[in-house]
Amino acid sequence: MKLECGRLDLAVMHPRLGALRLRSLGPGDEGRVAAFLKRLSEESLFSRFMRSVRDPRRLAPRILGDDVLAIIAVEKGVEVIALGEVHRASDPRLAEPALAVLDEYQGMGLGKLLLAVMACCAASAGVRVFRAYALSGNAAVARLAAMLEGRIAADYGDVVLYEMDLAASKRRVEGVLAGWGLRVDCSGPPSSPAS
Repeated sequence: MKLECGRLDLAVMHPRLGALRLRSLGPGDEGRVAAFLKRLSEESLFSRFMRSVRDPRRLAPRILGDDVLAIIAVEKGVEVIALGEVHRASDPRLAEPALAVLDEYQGMGLGKLLLAVMACCAASAGVRVFRAYALSGNAAVARLAAMLEGRIAADYGDVVLYEMDLAASKRRVEGVLAGWGLRVDCSGPPSSPAS
């Protein structure tokens, strides 16, 4: 099965949380995104946006903006408990992933699952490299970047830039997804024949 970024709707079973749903979000989900952001702690908001955020609900329209290749929610019932975005770059081979997990659900593998789904659907859309900025002391992001064969491409002191090669991490990503019962093909789009 191929994952299409804008048309995801997958069911998975979490060992502690039970049934979860991963699905694509769109403009009609602005209220759900705003409610999710409002529930994040100040620390989680700062880790995600790398700045203080007064009213996180105001960020929902930007998250659902035109430069987004994918917005994927992890839902438990009707509640969004994790949110991932893949933002387009001017170069179609590059994209920037971003994700957040509600504090009470952190450390349960949801970030890893979400990043694997994001990487797979981005690779299927032709993205070759993820570039992500993170606070230099963010160990969770460092572990997620390592899952995608990430390396620090630039160190700006308080902030680092990770580069993750999606082709190099394809097998690892497919393995993570298989562990959740998702048998998917994370290959890029078919290449056009040489002329």
